[in-house]
Amino acid sequence: MKEKLVEEWLIRARERGGIDHAFAQWLISQGHEILCLGHSRTEFGKDIISIAPGGGFHAFQIKDEDIDLKELRNIRNQINELVEVPPVHPRIPPGSPHSPHLITSGLIKEEVALQIRSMNEGWAVRGRPTLEIVGRNELIPRFVSMSDAFWPERPESIRDFFAFYLAEGRGDFDPKKFSGVLRDLLPIRDEPTRRKAQRLASVGLLGNYLLNPFERESDHWSLFRGWTMIAAHQAWFAEKTALNPGDWMPSFTLAKEAAQERLVALSSECLASKGFMPKEIEFDDYARARNLVLASALAATDLIGQQTRIAGAEKARERLETLLSKKRLFAWGESAVPHLLAVQWYCEKRALRADALQELESVISELCDRNHPRSEDVQFPSPLQSADDVMTDLFTSDPAPVANRRAPGTWSLQALMEFLARRNRRAFLETMWPKISRLDMLSFQAQPAVDALTWECTEGHESVRKPEHTQSWKALMVEAVKDRSEILPNALRSDKAFAIMFLLTYPHRLSAALVWSLDSVQGHQFG
Repeated sequence: MKEKLVEEWLIRARERGGIDHAFAQWLISQGHEILCLGHSRTEFGKDIISIAPGGGFHAFQIKDEDIDLKELRNIRNQINELVEVPPVHPRIPPGSPHSPHLITSGLIKEEVALQIRSMNEGWAVRGRPTLEIVGRNELIPRFVSMSDAFWPERPESIRDFFAFYLAEGRGDFDPKKFSGVLRDLLPIRDEPTRRKAQRLASVGLLGNYLLNPFERESDHWSLFRGWTMIAAHQAWFAEKTALNPGDWMPSFTLAKEAAQERLVALSSECLASKGFMPKEIEFDDYARARNLVLASALAATDLIGQQTRIAGAEKARERLETLLSKKRLFAWGESAVPHLLAVQWYCEKRALRADALQELESVISELCDRNHPRSEDVQFPSPLQSADDVMTDLFTSDPAPVANRRAPGTWSLQALMEFLARRNRRAFLETMWPKISRLDMLSFQAQPAVDALTWECTEGHESVRKPEHTQSWKALMVEAVKDRSEILPNALRSDKAFAIMFLLTYPHRLSAALVWSLDSVQGHQFG
């Protein structure tokens, strides 16, 4: 069954973001160090460059189609560069010998194998390296053997695993279930360090299988969240098992880079002609909610330093200014707050004429209006309710009346108040304070802190605090600039680019500590 699943995945997976990342994870499981993965003008036929465990440089060209003589002629220039041009990388001395490899998820025809054998003889006579060719039939046992011992074991985990693999891949990504599958693939056991590192690499490979339906449908937002969650769970496992950076960072970095690639792809689509236009007629609130997600993707791509990879990146500024000035963003609930924060950080970094501060203030106003005991409206949606959840409730049913309710708590109020205080929005906060002081501010601290990297956390401390009835501005500012980052998981403290990716993926983990940690980065350059 595993062999058949891997074969089917290889047939369906794409070269970029699929086969290349999977093969890199396999190389890591074999002890290789990945020096470079990606496509650029200076790759010279080399999609992956690595150092083997015993030394020696290796270069790989990745393909996702069958290779017959016609295709071999089409890629002949790439193969020549792969073999004859030494890899270019700061860690590789000029002119160093390397071993070239042609990898494809398709089938290699017999006549191609014979042709490459003849080409190898010619290269050998000229003192050039010879080319290894690896096709689908050779990849299947490699990938199966890499992950064979790490497949889900419990019946419910197997069920959820195949539910993802068989998903439509169009907006049906379930982060809670995805986290559950990842957790089951990363049990905390007394294992040798080498096996733990292999487990992390296998999670990257198995996660690739699970996300293939979304890859097939080019659902870049789901792919971004999925790869960010894979990286978060790898960091969680590494900290829980006290792995050294060299044992877990390679797999984590590949997953993080895969998430960034999806963010870049989504941003590129956003900046295309009519990139924000809906494909079909939809409710305006839904359109504006989608606009906010796309705007935050554009903003985050710039904040983590990936904007140079986007065609037409200079249009992002104009696009965001238009959305803000025309009020085309909709904060559907507390899970929209991370998106607004990302947009505001971008506005400040690029000194836009418009900003998102009024939208952030409107969230506090909505919380004050809808979350106090005598409100007849439904409460402002919590961070666990996605935009799709809120839109479904909004357009398919009437809210059930709630009588004699206690004030529902708000998870984002403290972070928002302190964020606005650091921007001297004193007049707004003073005006709203009589209403703000009637709300409960909720917070949750995972125990241990690293468990916050998973979607659900069963152990921790939940606290409820009411703001003072009267608040000194000076005292509020003291709180607003307080560094609480020591309560964050190490991965979020040390890697700010990953931290903002995490915040967009895990909106229910928004906290005053995490927002301050990101807000304190000079120039809001997170990567």
